[in-house]
Amino acid sequence: MAWYDQCDNPRLIQGYYSAPPTLDRLDLHEVVLHRDGPLLKLRGDLPVFPDRPSKRWSQQANTAQVTIALWGVSSVSIVEWATTIEGAFALERLGPQRLSFSFCSDVTMIRGECAIARIDGIAGYIKGAA
Repeated sequence: MAWYDQCDNPRLIQGYYSAPPTLDRLDLHEVVLHRDGPLLKLRGDLPVFPDRPSKRWSQQANTAQVTIALWGVSSVSIVEWATTIEGAFALERLGPQRLSFSFCSDVTMIRGECAIARIDGIAGYIKGAA
């Protein structure tokens, strides 16, 4: 099953893509841990630009970025960090209200369990612009 099908709102990404991308090459920019929820957010560049980008995005947008919110985090481990982190993100259903998540790159490993995964948003931007 695709990663977005494990999310509570898979239609969000399906609105941008006729065939949503796998996250085997997510360029991770940010990880946010918040005690309320408890919540872990991952934000990174998607490997493929949408074939149905938002009309609100700049016409020059060439990169789409997704934010994935993992709610009800019961465990998390983060091993190592770097300034460039490209790796694979995965979600696996373990049971009702129970998912395992992982992000694995050559340098960084993030693993844990949560209750709910949601796609918080998709934004377009111009990568490489000064």
